[in-house]
Amino acid sequence: MPNSNPERPVSTDTTEVVPEHPEHSDTPDQEDSNDIVHEGSCHCGKVKWVMRAPRVLQCVRCNCSICKKKSLIHYIVKREKFTLVQGGDKLKTYTFNTGVAQHRFCKKCGVQSFYIPRSNPNSISVMPNCIDSNTVDSIELSDFEGQNWDEAIKLNPPSSN
Repeated sequence: MPNSNPERPVSTDTTEVVPEHPEHSDTPDQEDSNDIVHEGSCHCGKVKWVMRAPRVLQCVRCNCSICKKKSLIHYIVKREKFTLVQGGDKLKTYTFNTGVAQHRFCKKCGVQSFYIPRSNPNSISVMPNCIDSNTVDSIELSDFEGQNWDEAIKLNPPSSN
């Protein structure tokens, strides 16, 4: 739901988190041959998800107003590689500014383990520190100049893994 007043943040309950898509396959597509299944959750465990991604995650550290406050590191994954296992009814959504980014967090513990990013609204941004399984070998970081978001997005167009 776009925010009709960009100056006023909006927080809503949500049950529709990620559109329906096929379950993950045990045999990834040829282009995804390095992908494995990672399991993740919020702190209290009410929200759980799985995603297919490599063992080495290419992540982005952003310094826009909200990412800086939360110290967020993002792994952006295609929606078809992400499945919300449980807890859609336990999520709250926060939007601000353009209303495109859908910041989702657990109503019980407050942890944002994933969200829909403004930079790539057809993908999911996963917080790698919320991956519960011991499946990540390393995280490689690149920086995004989010304080100058409009200019930075022109120089570094989004891509998803």
